[in-house]
This record gives sequence, C-alpha cells and structure tokens, in this order.
Amino acid sequence: MANYLNSIKSVSLFRMERMKPYFVDKSPMIEELLPLIESGGSYVCITRPRRFGKSLMACMLAAFLEKGQNSEHMFCGLEIAQSRDYDKNRNAYHVFYFTLNEIPKGCRSYEQYIDRVESRILEDLRAAYSQCRINGEESLWDILNDIYSETEEGFVFVLDEWDIYSTVILSATRTRTAIFCF
Repeated sequence: MANYLNSIKSVSLFRMERMKPYFVDKSPMIEELLPLIESGGSYVCITRPRRFGKSLMACMLAAFLEKGQNSEHMFCGLEIAQSRDYDKNRNAYHVFYFTLNEIPKGCRSYEQYIDRVESRILEDLRAAYSQCRINGEESLWDILNDIYSETEEGFVFVLDEWDIYSTVILSATRTRTAIFCF
C-alpha cells in the first residue's frame, strides 16, 4: 500500500466530493495547469482564502494525474473530459500527494515529521521502482534524480495544507505578543 506515491487517498477524497449533490466542477483549472506539468520543472502555488476549495483542487489534480488508479469514471461528464489532452494526461504521472496538516502520533518536532515523511517516501519508491538502485543513505533529491535518469519518468508533487506551519507559527507568535502586551 502506497503512503504518498500514487496512493488511493486523493482518489477517495475526490470521489467523495464528486458524489455530493452540490459539487461544482473546477476541472477547467486542470487544463490550465497541464502545460506547466508537461514542461516539467515548474512550481505552482495556488493561494486562496480559507474555504475556497484548495483541498478539493489538490485532490482533484492528484486523482486526475496519478498512475495508481483509473479515474476515468470520476472525470467523465466534467469539463476537463472535453480537453484535447484529456486521455494523454489522465493517469499519466507518478504523483506524490501530501496533506501536511496531518501530524502523526509521536512526531514532536518538525525534524521528526520530515524524517517520517522521507522514510515513507523511500518505502513507496522501493516498492514502485524495485528495478532501480535506491540507497537510503543518499538524499531524497538524489534518489528521485537517479530514478528519473534510469526511467525517464518524472514526478508530480501535490501538497495540500502546505501553509499550515506558517499559519500555526504566525498564530502562536501573535498570541504570545498579545499576552505579552496585556
């Protein structure tokens, strides 16, 4: 079972949202992102105020792109299905999907959290790329580059709730300042 790489999590989340009676089709945004994904090496940050559907967008994008599941039935009838590049890009990429607001039990520091994520990514990579030499002593960046060099398969990273640390830290700082000023 994959932890982050082509995991079923994004597909399950999007499937649940898609079945709701008041689902709003935001799939045209996928078509806007495809040229950036196809060109590689791009970083895209989608910022919106709270409750504007960023999490839905993240799981929809991951569910559309990832190789792990056949998501055709979920996108049939949505606007993205009319795109000329629909079949070419649907389920065509290796996707890492992270929700960064989920802090596992036992993680007491940022370093512990990152170590845990990194070890689970390595676990996923070893399972998916058993034919590649993966040395856990190397940096994750080097391992991903080595896999790309051997397979010519790139990766898409989708991070949801990526701003949680800045929000929590900022909020805690404001609280301390307010208490100090009181």
